[in-house]
Amino acid sequence: MFKQSQIIQWLRRWQEINGEMTNVLPASKEMSEPIQINSEVTAYSFDRVIPNSKKVATVLISKLLPTK
Repeated sequence: MFKQSQIIQWLRRWQEINGEMTNVLPASKEMSEPIQINSEVTAYSFDRVIPNSKKVATVLISKLLPTK
């Protein structure tokens, strides 16, 4: 893991070279209560995916098969 001071140092160096950053995401907020996740999302799995090509289907199937 990186120390915050190191990240700030990298950011300052980057800004020296590239200029001030204008499109920075705000810091994430701590949540006091857990959020409710839609049951459709929690029930999602790759066995319900309908691939649009044979190549994609082959890759998905190969990921499901156990390796030797």
